[in-house]
Amino acid sequence: TTTPPQDKKGKGDSRPGTAADDATPQRSAIQLGPIGADGVQMVEQSVAEPAHESLQEGTPSAQELKCNAVADVARYECETKLAHFRQTCMYQSRTASFTVTNPADMSLPFS
Repeated sequence: TTTPPQDKKGKGDSRPGTAADDATPQRSAIQLGPIGADGVQMVEQSVAEPAHESLQEGTPSAQELKCNAVADVARYECETKLAHFRQTCMYQSRTASFTVTNPADMSLPFS
């Protein structure tokens, strides 16, 4: 008798560490948390732990990990709309100063 050929990914191979273990994508659960007093609603995401082999003796324990993130769009504000320069002689220079502010919750690098 002959056995059917395996495809390139090795599906059907039940040995640990083979492609059959990696063929099933890990699922994550996303839930919306409660709305806080400041009006912010947290998103809670739990990811299934990948297959592994424990190297330590003893009882495993679960630990909770909390992360915070800020999502915003980079933007700037500048009250100065137009800079007027006086006539400048050759080999001379003039400067104009104005304030640029960043109202976003993320950094906006500029120079």
